[in-house]
Amino acid sequence: MLEIYETFSSCATLYTSSTEVGSRLLNFGHGGPVGMAINVSGTEHDWEHTGRDGVARWGANQVDQIYSRGVGNMLHADFDAVIGQHESTLSAGESDGGVFIEISGQ
Repeated sequence: MLEIYETFSSCATLYTSSTEVGSRLLNFGHGGPVGMAINVSGTEHDWEHTGRDGVARWGANQVDQIYSRGVGNMLHADFDAVIGQHESTLSAGESDGGVFIEISGQ
């Protein structure tokens, strides 16, 4: 659990634009650790999901597409190593975290 002991000098404003595709995103949550690797023809593509363990984690990715669904627009980010060693996807139990989009370096 994280706790704030003082005020922020600034805060993230609510994102209202529609230019997400190609933007970097950061995600935070309390999902599970990485499971066994998923290999297809000898190439590692992903990992199995595991049970939630309550450990705070973060990762990054890049928005590839936007899908329109009955609940609104949904961001899609492939797990394809374009971000590097910190690339991540969401896991079971991540609904308690936030997703932040980097716009103009902020």
